[in-house]
Amino acid sequence: MQDLRIVLVIVGALAIAALVIHGLWTNQKNKRAQQKNAVSKSAPTKRNGDARDVDGFDADGVGKVRVVPRNGAPVRDAEPVISSVPQFSAGDDELAEQEDIATAVVAEPELESQQEPVKGNWKDVYVINISARDGSYIYGRDLKHALRILGFRFGEMDIYHRHLEMDGEGDVLFSLINMIKPGTFEPSKMDRMMTPGVSLFMQLPAAGRGLAHFDLMLKAADKLASEVDGILLDASRQPLSEYYLTQCRDELKAYDHQ
Repeated sequence: MQDLRIVLVIVGALAIAALVIHGLWTNQKNKRAQQKNAVSKSAPTKRNGDARDVDGFDADGVGKVRVVPRNGAPVRDAEPVISSVPQFSAGDDELAEQEDIATAVVAEPELESQQEPVKGNWKDVYVINISARDGSYIYGRDLKHALRILGFRFGEMDIYHRHLEMDGEGDVLFSLINMIKPGTFEPSKMDRMMTPGVSLFMQLPAAGRGLAHFDLMLKAADKLASEVDGILLDASRQPLSEYYLTQCRDELKAYDHQ
């Protein structure tokens, strides 16, 4: 009786094992059949180049073609027009680069073409430099005396300004800065100051009086150079020439008649 029980247990175990093995084999066979069907169904899609994975690559590892705009240049939005006041350099490590005279102006979004203002070829700032002669300096006491004669007043940005009126009233016509960093002056120390040069500049807009202001600045520069024994230079620190003056005047005439 005991032997019969053992035989039945062994037979039952073998039957269970056979069922498990058969189930695994059947499952594997079905998977292979499904894979074959999937490959056959996807074959036309692959030929059409539409089947791609989540990264955008097809079965051959080829990604989508990137369309390049005409002329090979990337498409970009229209940039705002930025108009800034030029800076001038003293041309030497010891000399100051000109401080910004006015904040850069960012233009408003473009309007209709008929509403856009006409932009001429004039500059935002016109400059006449006064430099000491070779191996010499402009002395503060002489400069202070000359500025008083010419009606300059110490004011905003710690520099000197020539106003519409000699007493310092009215709009600023043009201004004067130091060529030594940071371009400012200290009236209380002017008698002890020495500098290789100064710069006169006028800034537009000038309300239809650009040329008149420039001619007045030129006269002031000539008088100032005479008082401090300096020489006149253009904005590029080259000797002041008739060509430079004519160019400035022509531009300012166009500005005044816009």
